[in-house]
Amino acid sequence: MVVAYRVSALTYEVGRRLAHVRFIALPNILLHERIVPEFCQRDVTPERLADETLSLLDDEPRAAAMRRQFQTLRALLGTEGAIERAAERILEEASQAHSRRGAAAP
Repeated sequence: MVVAYRVSALTYEVGRRLAHVRFIALPNILLHERIVPEFCQRDVTPERLADETLSLLDDEPRAAAMRRQFQTLRALLGTEGAIERAAERILEEASQAHSRRGAAAP
C-alpha cells in the first residue's frame, strides 16, 4: 500500500496550519508509526508512486512486514464496531497533537 494525497494549494495550507500530525495515512495514524509510505502534494508524481510501489513489490520482507502490521491493525480494531474504535483513536491522536501544539505555544 502506498498513500498519496494531493489537494488544492489553499486546502493544503489551511490543513497544514490547523492539523499538526505526524502522519496523514489512516494506518500510520492508528498505529502511531510509519507503516505505509505517504506522499503529499509535490511529492505525488507518477514516477515517485511507481518507484515506491515497485520497490514494495520487489522487497518481499518489507511487504511481509507491512502485512503483519495490517494484521496488528485488524486485531486492534476488531470487526464489529471497528469504525467507532478507529474514530476514537483518531480523536485521541488529534487531541494529543493539539496538546503538543498548546505546550509549544509561548
